[in-house]
Amino acid sequence: VCFFLFVSTALALPILNIREFGAAGDGIADDSAALKQAAERLKSNGGGTLEFPAGTYRIGTVGGGLILDEQSNVKVVFTDGAVLLMDNLLPDGSGGGHGIVVRGPGSGITLENIHVRWVKKAIGRSHGDAFRFEGYPSDGKTIARIIMNNCIGERSPQTGAVFMGCSDVSVNNF
Repeated sequence: VCFFLFVSTALALPILNIREFGAAGDGIADDSAALKQAAERLKSNGGGTLEFPAGTYRIGTVGGGLILDEQSNVKVVFTDGAVLLMDNLLPDGSGGGHGIVVRGPGSGITLENIHVRWVKKAIGRSHGDAFRFEGYPSDGKTIARIIMNNCIGERSPQTGAVFMGCSDVSVNNF
């Protein structure tokens, strides 16, 4: 008798808590470095789940919040009361950066209950989407199998969500 056991790759991937990377989540400290470290760990692990417990995760540097560069099999989950607070506009209201960025190639990206909010409104159109997916099919960098459930983009300087070079996208309650 021969038995085969199939285990999903998702089951073997780690569950990480953003606080493990030094994020304060107090709305005062700049949590940019913690988000960068967490993204690097997800990449080195070949994916996984990144959880944000209740708190306000402030991004105080020009650039962006969570940047997932050429990653697959990643799930980002905010628990109730978790907010990514974008406090990265320059004093004149310009500049900024995106809240969540996914750059291809990649597949199997899930965002759940993400709330991205800017501290202040930009003076004009500025660099800042709440959610930005950058796939470039001509360069082989398509992003596939994207799921966004219950996500909010508030006061973004540019737009709520941008999908470039993406396929198999499901957006629910945005």
